Amino acid sequence: MEETAWNKLGAYLKETQILGSIQSTLYWDQNTTMPKEGSNWRAEQLTYIAKKLHKRNSSQEFGDLINSAEVELSTLKDDKKEIKVQNINLLNKEYTRQKKIDPLLVEKLARAKSKGYQNWQQAKLDNDYEIFQPFLKELINLRKEEANQLAEDLSPWETLAQPYEPDLTKSFLNKTFTALKETIPPLLKNVKKRKKEVWDIDPNAQKVLCSMLLDEFGRKKELLSVAESPHPFSITLGPRDFRITTRIVKGEPFSSFLATAHEWGHSIYEQGLPSQTHQWFAWPLGQATSMAVHESQSLFWENRITKSKSFAKSFFKRFSNQGCPHKSYKELWKEMNIFKAGLNRVEADELSYGLHILIRTELEIEMIEGNLDTRDLSYEWNNRYKNLLGVKPLKDSEGCLQDVHWSEGAFGYFPSYLLGHLISAQISTKLENDIGSIEDLIENRSYEKIIFWLNNNVHKYGRTLNSMELVLKVTNLELSSEAFIKYMKNKIRDLD
Repeated sequence: MEETAWNKLGAYLKETQILGSIQSTLYWDQNTTMPKEGSNWRAEQLTYIAKKLHKRNSSQEFGDLINSAEVELSTLKDDKKEIKVQNINLLNKEYTRQKKIDPLLVEKLARAKSKGYQNWQQAKLDNDYEIFQPFLKELINLRKEEANQLAEDLSPWETLAQPYEPDLTKSFLNKTFTALKETIPPLLKNVKKRKKEVWDIDPNAQKVLCSMLLDEFGRKKELLSVAESPHPFSITLGPRDFRITTRIVKGEPFSSFLATAHEWGHSIYEQGLPSQTHQWFAWPLGQATSMAVHESQSLFWENRITKSKSFAKSFFKRFSNQGCPHKSYKELWKEMNIFKAGLNRVEADELSYGLHILIRTELEIEMIEGNLDTRDLSYEWNNRYKNLLGVKPLKDSEGCLQDVHWSEGAFGYFPSYLLGHLISAQISTKLENDIGSIEDLIENRSYEKIIFWLNNNVHKYGRTLNSMELVLKVTNLELSSEAFIKYMKNKIRDLD
């Protein structure tokens, strides 16, 4: 390869990406097969790698390589100059951000995240928030210090949200979410009440169904690996190494199935990102643009595909063979789409789901920027659930301890889930205009056609567009709640 400044920068980025993928592999192992007693040493390993990554991403050598490549580009005629300049701009932005952060803070955060995750697991198991509370408080203090060091022209919470959703502001969220806060509760209150059947599927049978689901969607086993973890997630460990996890929840026969569909959506987005050259895995433009777009893809496969009437019809016999008591696919479909306020976000229906996100977003903003002390989180969480959803947790394991995100210091992540619902609905409308109704596509098992459309209209852009630019590019409309509310009203009517 020619020894240009651009290629030197690419080689540096590739080494950084290799180190980052080792970090991700350790995280994968920590969540899937690592024995509990290995947690302290894993914390040391992850802290060490976090320090090394920060050093590489903030080093003078890295800054010089970016600068040299930028100068070189200004003197060359290159048919890919525009995308190269975009890569440089993104690298400069992240380099500036990393330079501002004290390496000691990076080390403290890495340790705090590992310990936070470990103690969150124990607290959830013991149903004892007090175990986790001091670790949450430490993570919040460290993240507030990070926001202070970055000193961006944003509020502290907005600063912490940027890695998940670039350009996100509280004013945009307020404008976008207000309509949902006003619309969802009355819809939920007036929806026809359906009794949830009490039944279950053997854990091994659930695994069989999940495997069938992935095969139906067209997974390539040589690219995608599946495991179990306390909280389902998707992760990419290399250019051709994709992993997802699910979990079996006793008494929730659809939980693992829907979680698998959800994480498949994340993974198929990662698999569809730009990969024109071997270096694209390392360059910024070859990465996902935001977590909201990521969530739009997972929610599309979970809700628009797997919870559809046509899908229930196509999978009914397979569910029956594994112990499902329903007599028809319509019964199966209706139970997969019961709209009822509940306590658990992951198990929530797609109508009430947004209220779970609104509560979490408000709480974390108040913990980061307001006067909400972590000692009062459990009380405040329960109070807001009662006021907004009409239900109240009886124990913290089904309340403020149910999510993994805060135990890993991920403040600013939650809004991506609700934004993902809105993006998914708006993009789905465009998909149906282009290639036909989703119900018909599923009826014809046209999953390859669906993936092809998503690849060419969503995935291929990587980070060339931010989430709001992508929505406008694909749908010719600014993001709003209109498509989502229309979709939900139509679905509620069909279920009646």
